[in-house]
This record gives sequence, structure tokens and C-alpha cells, in this order.
Amino acid sequence: MLFSDCLRHSAYQHPQAVYPPITVTIKPTNPNIHPLLFSAVHFLMFSSGDFLGRHLCSFPRLIIWSAQRILALALLRTLFIPAFLLCNVEHAFPVAPFINSDFVYMLLLCALGVSNGYVSTLCMLGAPSLEHNKRLRDRQEDVDVAGTVAAFCLIVGLAVGSFASFGVRAVICECNPFAS
Repeated sequence: MLFSDCLRHSAYQHPQAVYPPITVTIKPTNPNIHPLLFSAVHFLMFSSGDFLGRHLCSFPRLIIWSAQRILALALLRTLFIPAFLLCNVEHAFPVAPFINSDFVYMLLLCALGVSNGYVSTLCMLGAPSLEHNKRLRDRQEDVDVAGTVAAFCLIVGLAVGSFASFGVRAVICECNPFAS
């Protein structure tokens, strides 16, 4: 993987702009559920899904080696943004939720976690692979560099997503995300 390909992948593979800035503003639709319990389960669902997504890559039949397919999966993850915005988001202005189910919301959150773990692990597996990364064929000495660049791009993707989360939060609450 070239450095530019790695950056392109990392920019789309991390949900920091969605999780948690959008997901923490989603409130339970059931009034009997305490908001703190709902929030705790929210983090548990994402983390469990992320773990499951990473574990899926331990099955060779589920590994995707094509950079184009991995990029397509990463880009498809942007569909989670409107899906979460259709849930019971606490807006600055009242809006009736289209997805009015805590169960469906938790399934969406788990799917976001699974896709996060799966896509990020696929990127980390593919970048230093001599067999599957065409750019590394017959260049054994560059495997360590490819792995390091992949890890760097993962961190850059996390940072970009984290910075984007402030803008997303500002749009949702129509407020200063640094003050509230």
C-alpha cells in the first residue's frame, strides 16, 4: 500500500466523527431506562462489536485482500451517519425520531463496532503482506516499513476523526462543542 492509499483508507475507517459525538446525544426512547445505564450499554455494544469485528479476521475465509473492496467497505460505513441521525438524537430543536427503538439503535451501534474492528484489522493485515500487497512483492526489506506506515495511518485516521467530532457536535447541538 502506498502512503497515500493508507491515508485514504484511514480517513474513512474510523468512526470518531460519529462515535461518540453523535451516539452520546441519542437518548433512550423507553422512559423506564436510566440514561446512565443506557450510556454504559452504548459503550459496551460498540466495544463488543469492535472486538467481534477484529475476531472475524481470524477466519481466513472472511479476510478480504483487495484494497478496492476494503476501501468500498470503509466508504459504506459513512451510511451510519444518517442512520444514527434518524435515532432519538437530542437536538437543539425538537425532532421526532424516525428510528424509535432502543433495540434497533443498539444493533446499529454494534454494527458500527463490528465494521470498525473488521475494516481496520483488514487494513493492518493487508499493508505488510508480501503475498497480497502487490507493491511489496520481492521487497522483503520493506515489510517493516509498510507495517509502520499502516500503524501511523491508523493513528492519523483516529486523530482526523477526533478533530472532525468537534464539528459534528457543533452541528448537532448548534453550540460551542468546547463549552458544552
